[in-house]
Amino acid sequence: MFYRLTAIDESDPRWNQRIDDWWSQGGALLWNRFGGFGSDSLNLTEEELDLFLAGARAIEGWEPSPYRGCIPAGGASSDHPVIVGPYIEEPIEAVVEPHDEEPPATSLCCRECGRPLHRSLRRYADADFVPVPRKQLNHILHCLGEAVSFGRGEGPNNFRTWEAMLEDLEASIIVDE
Repeated sequence: MFYRLTAIDESDPRWNQRIDDWWSQGGALLWNRFGGFGSDSLNLTEEELDLFLAGARAIEGWEPSPYRGCIPAGGASSDHPVIVGPYIEEPIEAVVEPHDEEPPATSLCCRECGRPLHRSLRRYADADFVPVPRKQLNHILHCLGEAVSFGRGEGPNNFRTWEAMLEDLEASIIVDE
């Protein structure tokens, strides 16, 4: 059986601070991990739904409910950021026509995050590894740690430093484009 997950829209009257917090505190990453990047609905198998619900429950703001965490589409609770219901039709697999052209390089980072490939990595779209100077990688890793601390309210906002280090890293990756 397949399930359809539908994200509550921010303009929906059911939207509230708890739902907003759930999306902000990891719900969006969870949604993207299951292929929902840029979409307001997902179709998942029963096994995928179980994994999604396990992740959803671990994030502050997900309220337990009957039906294995599912909410019938007609009677959604105002406490849930996602409506989960049965999906009647099975997803149709896309038919890929064979052709002589080489397939275009992927434009997404990975299935887990669903983010587009960063512009500085386009030339490495098919590579598993990217040559990055140790100095720039060290700087960006420290900046990322500082940004996470700032996001938790534990450090200063050094956005100008972070921005400069990001530009420096991008410049070290983009060579002869």
